[in-house]
Amino acid sequence: MRGSKWAMVLFGVGFVLLAGLAFAQQDVEKTKGEDETSQLEPIPELKSLERAVSTRPSPLGREASGADYSNIYKAANDFARAVAGDDDETYTRLASAALQEAVAAKSGRTRGIQSLEMATAALAPASPSGRALGSGRVDFESSVWEQSEFQKNFRKLLELAAKPGSGISPLLGPTTSPGLHIVGPGTRLATDKEFRDCVTVGIQVGTGNQFCCTGTLVGKNVVVTAGHCFFCAGGGASGASVAYVGTDISKPGTVIKGKITRHPKYSQGGLHNDLSVIVLESDVPETVAKPRRIATKAEIDNATFVRAVGFGNSDFQSTTGFGIKRLVDIPVASISCSRPNDSTKYGCDKKLELVAGFLSLGSDTCNGDSGGPIYVLTGDEDASKDENWAIAGATSRATSTAARPCGDGGIYPRLDQYLEFIKKIPGGHF
Repeated sequence: MRGSKWAMVLFGVGFVLLAGLAFAQQDVEKTKGEDETSQLEPIPELKSLERAVSTRPSPLGREASGADYSNIYKAANDFARAVAGDDDETYTRLASAALQEAVAAKSGRTRGIQSLEMATAALAPASPSGRALGSGRVDFESSVWEQSEFQKNFRKLLELAAKPGSGISPLLGPTTSPGLHIVGPGTRLATDKEFRDCVTVGIQVGTGNQFCCTGTLVGKNVVVTAGHCFFCAGGGASGASVAYVGTDISKPGTVIKGKITRHPKYSQGGLHNDLSVIVLESDVPETVAKPRRIATKAEIDNATFVRAVGFGNSDFQSTTGFGIKRLVDIPVASISCSRPNDSTKYGCDKKLELVAGFLSLGSDTCNGDSGGPIYVLTGDEDASKDENWAIAGATSRATSTAARPCGDGGIYPRLDQYLEFIKKIPGGHF
């Protein structure tokens, strides 16, 4: 019994490694960057986020999209399912470890001999002191990994991604990497026809525009973004707020001026309320972009993963790549921060925020993605249909347990909990 299991493990690891090497093209890493994810107390933390986006370096570079990882997803899923069966915890460990090893091999950061070490670690029992995965360490006892809800969500996401033509794009990076965000292996660029409602926002400076964050068109002239993006997007300044509709700010698009309003209880009472609303001077033509429907409470509560879209930076120093729209799918860790110890573990606000991603996953949002949308898949769950995605939340910050600037999970205010604020801003057209 034991010998046959190890034969399957080694065969599966080898298969996943070959899949990873077959699709090798490039290695792009990510970060949330600067002080945006400083692990401070809630209120000072938001002030730190404001400073970070206000002083964010200007866009400096661009990079190609990541490789198509569908074969890797299938190989990892087949391997983990064959060994783990219905055991979601073992499946999560094996699949994650195999994907990490495959991505590491793809980018030339590992050798085949490490496959045995990885496989051994993947089946080793969890311990309070943590256990190795390849060259990294993950403490299953103190991280989100041990939660049965997350294990089921992780499994469903990977099983969906493993189906041919699924359109699902989870990003799973190696633990030895500084982290990956909405770029790099496993991600893809958003096409010109999808998620047109996801925009980048900033401030008009003289005759030009300086963009800093991401937002979402939820009304004909209403854009939701982060509260900590208030000043860099024209709040309290003589310059007007601006929103760019397009896929790459270096290319022509539609730019409309507006006025930004921050949540009246932002950073008050121990809660983040990290949202702002920009009311544009004119409606966005439907031929350019249609408003995104805000998901219902039931739709968000039933979600097992979210799709994050944003214009954020693309390197570990968080200095290059801003301004290109990218997307990635991330498993949910806490749907409403309502379980015992969720607030303490993640630093989220009870009933108001959603947590997605987990320690060392690599799937995440980063500096420049602030205020950007996370969507939930609705309807017939066909990811290729743009209308099947509804916005669930906006990118706020990293979890309090994050060990890296980026790649260890993010926190997102749920828009269904802020409908009154969003829809009562004067001048909004819905």
